[in-house]
Amino acid sequence: MQRGRCIGASAVPVSVTEDIYSTAPEFLSGDGLPNQKIPTLLNSTAALKLGKDSACALYNLGFAILTLNGEKLHVDYYQYNRSTHTVTLMYAEDV
Repeated sequence: MQRGRCIGASAVPVSVTEDIYSTAPEFLSGDGLPNQKIPTLLNSTAALKLGKDSACALYNLGFAILTLNGEKLHVDYYQYNRSTHTVTLMYAEDV
């Protein structure tokens, strides 16, 4: 799949003590390296990772807004901080 995206980042609150960006063991080979290609979107800068809300010890909520224009798709990825009630654009892409 060249353009698949998982955009459901907020169904369950996640504690900041969990390492949500580590590779799941089932996707690692015997030498501890990923056994398949990591998508570019996940293998990039820290700006694409949900921030941590230290006031409630949870990761920020994440969501995406899809804009369709004919056969073109634009996606804006956001995060929401519960304590400050702020929404921040994390990343945008045309798919």
